[in-house]
Amino acid sequence: MQSTEIIYQVNENLSNIINQINSNLTIDTDIIEMSKQIDLLLEELMSEIEKSN
Repeated sequence: MQSTEIIYQVNENLSNIINQINSNLTIDTDIIEMSKQIDLLLEELMSEIEKSN
């Protein structure tokens, strides 16, 4: 599986998790913060993959 496909699947799974959490929490700021952290992690992961290629 190509790294871009892996990233896509990770992102999709994380989005699903966020949606599930969001439906069970009332504090939107927590969700926003988690989303930002996930975005940063995915950017870092992409950067690392590009370096290794």
